[in-house]
Amino acid sequence: MRDYRLWHTTTAQVSPPPLVWEALQLVRGATVADVGCGSGAYGFLVRAGWGHTESWLKQGITEPGILHGLDNSPHATRLAERHRIYDRLHLCPATALTLDDDVVDTALCTETLEHLYVPDVVPAVRELARVATQRVIVTTPVPEHIVNLPELLTEIQDARRDQDPMPYEEYAVLESALHKAWLSTERLAAAGFETDGAVVRGSRIYHADPAKMDPEALGEVPGIPVPPPAAREEEADWRERYVQLLESVREMADAVPGLGTAGATR
Repeated sequence: MRDYRLWHTTTAQVSPPPLVWEALQLVRGATVADVGCGSGAYGFLVRAGWGHTESWLKQGITEPGILHGLDNSPHATRLAERHRIYDRLHLCPATALTLDDDVVDTALCTETLEHLYVPDVVPAVRELARVATQRVIVTTPVPEHIVNLPELLTEIQDARRDQDPMPYEEYAVLESALHKAWLSTERLAAAGFETDGAVVRGSRIYHADPAKMDPEALGEVPGIPVPPPAAREEEADWRERYVQLLESVREMADAVPGLGTAGATR
């Protein structure tokens, strides 16, 4: 198996830890939902770095209460379970979190929204506001870092030459790793998010009061629509479908004004 496929099937999607280290300082309250938790790398940083959060420094909460990990990938949640980071682990989509209303103090969603198909972004942000009482924290790449075109073109070429069959479960992992939507600072500000404007490893960190959020103000998020459904037979070969998705990412990069090619992500 070629290296790109092996890396994702072994580790699941993990973005640069320094970005999350900056974001976790905005955590408030004792209970946290890590939405799009992947294999648990960010959840570990929240738990290990609790002394740097607003919870500790401004609220005097010296240890986390319940730490929830939520992800739509069975592969990722299996890894997270193995790592034993979370008190409670949930297998669910970002658009339908298996949490009650107002059940956590902070909903943390790092480097996740850009991986969703465009119809799912607003519902996902709506869910973050629904479950949190004190703060919603989001990180997402700035437009010029949404797509690294040289990397993407290389992956398209490699995927076309790939001789190893791709079962659906692996396709789902690779599908979730691709950027399929993007959010500007202006859209997020309209929805109630604030940022200091700093760019950390290609992304900005945003935070909002859940009670003041207006997810619908995000409007029509640019990116890739949900592709037509296909059969999910375990033995089916999904290589062609994966190449088609890669081509859609390339079209997104070409068609959306303002998208650059400076990023380190696909």
